[in-house]
Amino acid sequence: MANMPISEISITYTSLINSSLNSARLLLPLCSDLDGDGAINSLDIDSDGDSCNDADEAYGVAGTDADGNGMYGTGNPSVGSNGAVLAASYSQPVDGNSNTTYDFLEATTAPAIASSPIDVTVCPGCTADFIVTASNVDTYQWQFFNGTSWVDLSDTGIYSGTDSDNLTITNPSPSDHNSQYRVIVSNYGYVCSLETSSPAILNIRVNKVITNRRITYRVKKN
Repeated sequence: MANMPISEISITYTSLINSSLNSARLLLPLCSDLDGDGAINSLDIDSDGDSCNDADEAYGVAGTDADGNGMYGTGNPSVGSNGAVLAASYSQPVDGNSNTTYDFLEATTAPAIASSPIDVTVCPGCTADFIVTASNVDTYQWQFFNGTSWVDLSDTGIYSGTDSDNLTITNPSPSDHNSQYRVIVSNYGYVCSLETSSPAILNIRVNKVITNRRITYRVKKN
């Protein structure tokens, strides 16, 4: 029993008001073993056992534990008299989903994409929808490939739903033909993983056809 972590303390005290004998029970969560792996939370590099190290979850940024050794940065970081890492700028651990439980003490699941958006073919002036199916997701960010890099989209111009599971493109023009789109999904409570969909292509139909008899046929919408 001498090597077992202390999880609670019982205190007996005398009231200064009526001299009655009272008792209290204090729980010590820092001495608990949340994931049951045999290491108490204060000595565990992944207290909640969700495969995302405490250093990353407490700071709220993937890669904070740069070398995967369970500590901030790389190697052994410098700490102050209270054990706080001097190079870390946060005043308290992150609670990304704002549910009053620090992320490093809350086991969450990485986001997952079940189906990526598929190619869409529409006529000029019509509406195109790109849809992703994903689970364990709090945020969506649709992107457009500009020929060099992927650029985040916002709800302006022809785009709407850029932060949802359904990107809508309204009134595209022939110049939008062969444009590529993808989406990045994430989970506020699980910073160690971002999932990116496969890209999908917007194809724009021609709106008129000229035959070899010099007859022009206009293509009906949809």
